[in-house]
Amino acid sequence: MRTSVIAGLVSVVSIATGCDRSPAGSKASPTPPPAATAPAATKAAPGTAVLSRWEEGGRDAAADLVVQTDWSHDPAAAMAGISTLSESEFASLPLPEQQARRSEMTTRASQVGELTRFLVARGRDRASRGDRGAAERNFEGLYRYGKALSADEGKPTAIVRQVGLAVRRAAAAELVNLHQSGGDPAKLKAARDLLAEATTAVGK
Repeated sequence: MRTSVIAGLVSVVSIATGCDRSPAGSKASPTPPPAATAPAATKAAPGTAVLSRWEEGGRDAAADLVVQTDWSHDPAAAMAGISTLSESEFASLPLPEQQARRSEMTTRASQVGELTRFLVARGRDRASRGDRGAAERNFEGLYRYGKALSADEGKPTAIVRQVGLAVRRAAAAELVNLHQSGGDPAKLKAARDLLAEATTAVGK
């Protein structure tokens, strides 16, 4: 299960075909939504800060921010790291702008995949050292991050939603593996429920 779930992050960008929707004859909006360029004095959204730290080489700093942030209050804050556009806003852009935005999203989605693999490896390492609590917090934080990326209320583009679902499945699978040897039936059931939830959401 581990290998197949993590491998899914590698191909998730090509799976998310929803961002290629350009209906024939549709009119582009006269004024495309502006890029999210916050003033210098404004604090970056957590999702943007996560990938900025990752790009700068601060792997543990980026991973810690993923785990420690409460993503439930503002899913859009997580999505901002990949794209601030909704699917409808993306579809309304002129084709050249769509291509440019798609390229940006693909790059950032790949970074989320790298970050996910790092968090999975870090959690497994902590579990192997006997720190099951740290491993659990690591995987639970990763699941919350993926859930925020795929949350419908945040109106994500198809590619962001697919990345979020892949992250959720990866984290839930690790929680299942962790609790299978932990002797806590309640936690194992909860982890399996999370995995089923993430898997079922794929078809919606």
